[in-house]
Amino acid sequence: MNEKKLFFKDVIYSLLTLGVFFLGILYGTTNNPSLGNIGDTYLISYNLFFTIAIPFVIYLMFTISLILSVKDKSLLVNKKFIISSVIIFITMVYLALLTIFKDNSHLINPQNKPYLVEVPYDRLKSFFDVTIMFINIFLLFNLVKAGKKIKYISFYIFTFGVVLFAIIAIIYSLINEQEIYKAIFSDFSIVFDDTIRVVHRVKSFFYFNNVFSHYCSLALLTVMALSFVLKKKWIMLLSLFFFFFVVVGGSRTAFLAGLVLYFLYIIYFVLSLKKKNKIAFIVSLSILIIFVTYILLDIFLLKNIHLNNSRGESFTLYESFELFFDVLKTNRFPIVTNTLKLYHPLDFIIGQGYEIDMFSVRSYGNYNYHNSFMEVFMAGGIPLTLFYLYLFYKIIKLVIARFKEGNKDLLYLLIILVIYSAQYSLSESITIFFNYNVGAVLTYLFVAPFILCEKEKTIN
Repeated sequence: MNEKKLFFKDVIYSLLTLGVFFLGILYGTTNNPSLGNIGDTYLISYNLFFTIAIPFVIYLMFTISLILSVKDKSLLVNKKFIISSVIIFITMVYLALLTIFKDNSHLINPQNKPYLVEVPYDRLKSFFDVTIMFINIFLLFNLVKAGKKIKYISFYIFTFGVVLFAIIAIIYSLINEQEIYKAIFSDFSIVFDDTIRVVHRVKSFFYFNNVFSHYCSLALLTVMALSFVLKKKWIMLLSLFFFFFVVVGGSRTAFLAGLVLYFLYIIYFVLSLKKKNKIAFIVSLSILIIFVTYILLDIFLLKNIHLNNSRGESFTLYESFELFFDVLKTNRFPIVTNTLKLYHPLDFIIGQGYEIDMFSVRSYGNYNYHNSFMEVFMAGGIPLTLFYLYLFYKIIKLVIARFKEGNKDLLYLLIILVIYSAQYSLSESITIFFNYNVGAVLTYLFVAPFILCEKEKTIN
């Protein structure tokens, strides 16, 4: 088989595996019974046919991908593969059964009676989404590891898809929200004023402005991962374009996470100069230390730096951090405690069911748990929590293996991803490995870059 045919074959395989992933995100997002109140459950009004048909297409694409990988001997079947596959299968069956049969009526706020009645097909949709979620997990840890060409083609298609989606959302926003941009450029402080959120924060074609901000933040993170994989640090400069829209989108979490990400990347950049140019390293490190020292002194002692909003209110950096943590304390954590106080002992152990757990939090008037760590626990209890720890153990193991091979950059990438997602996860529902919205894209970024740099164990 000549090179052109091999390349074409690799592209087809990549499109199949990524087709499973992207179609799964579409299904998980549009069919998620938690996306909105009881009257707005459907972003796209699926009937029973589409509820079943789309998962069937995903299963078919996955089966074809699996057959092709076995036929080409690009899937390494050994003891570790069998054990990990059994763990994935057992956890999938457990969560699927929990999602179909668990009675959560005692966790619903009795004052919000509509939530006691489930929308038709919700449990069926969630059941299918559970299987799709675990198919994606299996795919990422196994099938993406096929030949070197396939891995990189898949990654490039994925990053192109995420960035293109964000760019389309930005173009739509620039065309349809020109008046808002004019207002922002005339007085940028209005972006930080909660009292005029609906009027002066851009949202593109999303229902909520902060969702636009989150997706631009994902594009920013994707550009960063691309800079690590391609080993071209200048690529990170392209992310500044997306960061502007993160800010005007108005998500405080995305804004702060972006700032922390840039700070961590700067540290990584400075440390990378140590072997290449010692003088540049010493100068850059000195400037960084002086800057950090000044910021810390200003927060706790000097208080010279002030942030202003359109109402003329002024905040020091310390007061700004206080406001952020106050949001977690007064707006975020009570969302979880409202549900936890109604938990029975068995609920703590086994959880509520994937996506079905959101009905309880909705009955208290909240959109979601706004805490990704608790969402894992609420959905699947102790078994799903243990499975999550197992997945991150696998990732850390991958990174350690790459580190021993001499690829130290991946350790920095893991540190940045962990800090970024942990900060995000404390105030937003972007649960990694869950099959909808931001969490689904983070899933790929948390696995693919580390697999890409793995040495080939099989010949494609």
